[in-house]
Amino acid sequence: MQKLGITILNYRDNTLRRDATLVDLLMHVREDGMAHQSFEELLNISRLCGASRQLKGAIAEFGVYKGGSAKILVSARGSREVHLFDSFAGMHRTSEFDLHRKGDFSDTSLERVKEYLRLYDRIFFHNGWFPQTTKGLEKNRFSFVHFDVDLYQSTMDALAFFYPRLVKGGIILSHDYNSISCPGVLKAFGQFMTDKPESVLELGGTTQCMIVKQ
Repeated sequence: MQKLGITILNYRDNTLRRDATLVDLLMHVREDGMAHQSFEELLNISRLCGASRQLKGAIAEFGVYKGGSAKILVSARGSREVHLFDSFAGMHRTSEFDLHRKGDFSDTSLERVKEYLRLYDRIFFHNGWFPQTTKGLEKNRFSFVHFDVDLYQSTMDALAFFYPRLVKGGIILSHDYNSISCPGVLKAFGQFMTDKPESVLELGGTTQCMIVKQ
């Protein structure tokens, strides 16, 4: 694991100061309670998704919750389609490595998220328990994937499905990698990436990490 000493995307930079539309979007997602990520973390989602725009492959998010980070993804996607995976019923299974419990984050629904994202097209909702919801997508390729699943087994399942389907140069970005409330995420990345050529890059100043596919 490689740690970046500072947040690589700083919301105080001059570029962002000139991007009033992006700032407004991020602030509304935060103020409306549609995401648990910090402003910096939401900005990283937008910028890293945008940085992968020239790559072939779809965008995916596993762990949609109320749709806040998904809204940021679709605003930065370019022409790519977006696949959203969630039970929309809270957490289903936990392990000895997790602090969250079954039913956490159940204050959402598929209908509410669809309404929140109603102005956007080319969004595909995969409602149910992962990885069963990936059936039929085995041949898909992805250029940017965002995880916000909090749990050990969910992170392992997500890496097992998306890592081999990530295009060269594609990015996996995960929330809660170094969060004390989600120790299973760190453990899952450590186990899964042991024999992989890529480094896990920890984004300083956030709970996030990323992988860039070689």
